Amino acid sequence: MSLPFFLEIGTEELPASYLPSYASQMKEALEAFLTSAMLEHKEVVCAWTPRRLAFFCEAVAEKQAVKESDVKGPPVSVSFKDGEPTKAALSFASKVGLPIESVGRVEENGKEYLFARVKEGGNAASDLLKNKIPELIKGLRSPKSMRWDVKPTTFARPIRSLCCLLGDELIDCDLDGLEASREIKGHRFLAPGPFTMKTADFSEYEKLLKEHFVILSFPERRNIIKEQLLKFGCLEERLDEELIDICANLTEYPNCVKGDIAPEYLELPPEVLITTLKKHQKSFPCYDAKGGLEAAFLSVTNNDLKEKELIKTGYERVISARLSDARFFFNEDKEVTLKERRERLKTVVFQKDIGTYYSKTERVACIATKLGEMTGKEEAAEIASEAALISRSDLTTAMVFEFPELQGIMGRIYAERVDKVSREQALAIEEMYKPRSAGDDLPETLPGAILSIADKIDTIIGCVTVGLAPTGSADPYMLRRQTFGLLKTIIAHGLSFKLSSLIKIALELLEADSESFKKNIVSMFTEKMGVSAAIQENELGLIAESWFAPHSDEAKLEKQISSLFMGRFETVLKEEGISYDIIQAVFGSPWPDILVASRKAKELQEMKKDPAFLTLCNMLTRCVNIAKDEKKGKAAAEVDPNLFTEKEEKELWSAWESVKPEAHSLLENCQFGKAVKLLADKVAGPLDAFFTNVRIYADDKAVASNRLAILKNVSDTIQTKIADLSKIVTA
Repeated sequence: MSLPFFLEIGTEELPASYLPSYASQMKEALEAFLTSAMLEHKEVVCAWTPRRLAFFCEAVAEKQAVKESDVKGPPVSVSFKDGEPTKAALSFASKVGLPIESVGRVEENGKEYLFARVKEGGNAASDLLKNKIPELIKGLRSPKSMRWDVKPTTFARPIRSLCCLLGDELIDCDLDGLEASREIKGHRFLAPGPFTMKTADFSEYEKLLKEHFVILSFPERRNIIKEQLLKFGCLEERLDEELIDICANLTEYPNCVKGDIAPEYLELPPEVLITTLKKHQKSFPCYDAKGGLEAAFLSVTNNDLKEKELIKTGYERVISARLSDARFFFNEDKEVTLKERRERLKTVVFQKDIGTYYSKTERVACIATKLGEMTGKEEAAEIASEAALISRSDLTTAMVFEFPELQGIMGRIYAERVDKVSREQALAIEEMYKPRSAGDDLPETLPGAILSIADKIDTIIGCVTVGLAPTGSADPYMLRRQTFGLLKTIIAHGLSFKLSSLIKIALELLEADSESFKKNIVSMFTEKMGVSAAIQENELGLIAESWFAPHSDEAKLEKQISSLFMGRFETVLKEEGISYDIIQAVFGSPWPDILVASRKAKELQEMKKDPAFLTLCNMLTRCVNIAKDEKKGKAAAEVDPNLFTEKEEKELWSAWESVKPEAHSLLENCQFGKAVKLLADKVAGPLDAFFTNVRIYADDKAVASNRLAILKNVSDTIQTKIADLSKIVTA
């Protein structure tokens, strides 16, 4: 027989970001327990509000399934001595839960062993749940937790009630003295009082909560908020979906209230006004009919609107104060140009082993210039290089100190309004940070793309050099995301250059900067601590060395950089629909130019539809496999046509020699598809005939080596110039 199961964990208001994680953890833990405890059950569903985590299973077996199993013990010969049970026999009896007298015997292959038939299960689900529920709750994890009332349990907020039901039965579990009851609390302010759960009926629970001003369903709360926001002045295309989620997790009975903003605050940059509303009051901006900001806001309150004016006035008072602060920060920041602020970056450390943001901006400016030379985009690179020098100056502003998420955005605003730089240069400062996340936009302007690539390559190489390469889930400087964004930006803007050359430039600049950084550290200690020059070289030199500990193992450094870029490039290609075997084929040949490698992968992906191409791949796989087997013979250094004895080898070599110039020309122009098509049409046939009619390992070793040289010449050339086609799956 099965019964419905219900559990509510009543808490004080939980942080909005913790709720989905807590619910997911508990759901998985409950299902895992029910399965391991041999209690047949249906899926556990979960729901939450800021003050409760609720779980329901439509059917849980009333008792465990009974399972019988035969257990063989030690041989009888070692189980008894002089008629008395030995330690081995007693241990076996204890293991199976039987007195030694009740343990049976069984004969197997002429030898007698102790034996027992053990029954497992049959326990009541209520007894099992009573002991397990508190343990599962204690196992829930969150970024931060607390203790309360001198209790050992830790949780994000105090747990104030438990309700655990199996059918009509109350499971009287106990969490550090907090006993389960049938009492459920409604809304903190609006509910007339608690109500009682008589049975594990989830629909009844949800209905009673609504009567007590609690909307249990997260999607329902979210829809209510969204509908009201759109009704009262928000634009759907500009709705902050993330903020809607937060508000839905902060409220049990959401309602939107519209407040007014003093018109003078509209003089603030829109990003500042919107961020102030979002960060401080979880509020939304309103827009007029033309899409411009209106002198109003919308806040989501966890209350009814009987005291609407009072609620509105409260929000207006707080938001006005916050906007007043923002206006003060903005006006103060405008008194100093970004160029003047740049000197302050000498005291702002980017990373303790790499140096300051001041030195980083100089390196990035240099990398941007070099990238322009490598790609033939000197004009855009000049704009990017100039922007790089002031790109981090907004870190010293009060606005970015208050709102770190506006870094780059405020740089663009101050660059335009205070430093009076060109629009392109200002945009480059903001676009340097793009993409900020996996789904974020890429830089749109070419100077912005160049600056973004330069900044990211400096960060990536710098961090890997000082031992901060990503390991497992640890990636504090988000190097994987930065590498991914860098590669996407290169491809999106069609920038063709050797990535290895740019990495080398970044390494050289970091090495030059490291010496300067060491000297600065020594100078700082000398001035601030009054250390004499006599001991400066020894003691302080050692301090500087410990602060900057670059990679001494060049091979390891190269491997880490290569692994990082290869892993992210593989992800980029997969996102573009490139199959795994094509990716491995591209990686099987040199890929110094990301743009060229990307185009090559796309064209090879298309070629997989051509049967002639697949035939060529099969032929090349045979070439590679034969060339690998050096035990049977080694290829000659060069092909000697005078050693040809069969017409098939002559035809193959002739076809190969005639097709090479045209194929080389196509490859020089990055027309990989046409080059492969040409080889498939002209070389695959003669290659097939060669394999069919020619004995490669001829009795004459010179002839055999010459034939191996033909195959090696064909396969090595294609593998080096195009891809390792032997890795492509043709079946």
